[in-house]
Amino acid sequence: MKRVSEKLKEEVEKKNISGTAYFIAQYLGEGHRNKGNLGEIDEKYKFEDDEFIISTDLVLTSDGGCGMSREIKFKGRRVFYEGGLDIYTYIPGNWETKLNNLYKKAMETNKKK
Repeated sequence: MKRVSEKLKEEVEKKNISGTAYFIAQYLGEGHRNKGNLGEIDEKYKFEDDEFIISTDLVLTSDGGCGMSREIKFKGRRVFYEGGLDIYTYIPGNWETKLNNLYKKAMETNKKK
């Protein structure tokens, strides 16, 4: 799978799309965080509404291994995908404004917890 250009990667990082997606999925979606006896962690969260499907996966192993992915689909189309530390899909668009509005909702939900 081909990665996005450095210019697009910088734009994604500046906008913190990955962190925003994680926060929305964690606080507005469903999922779990499990911690094993040896310190391993398994996290999976998924948020869905009429326009978005936001999925996040994280696995940290006790020997220091790490696997991570974040995906955003907007109206059935993949607009963002990150696997490991690489960004493979980023399609700028009006979905980003809607994502930021969801982030604000997630912030309010987090404050209530």
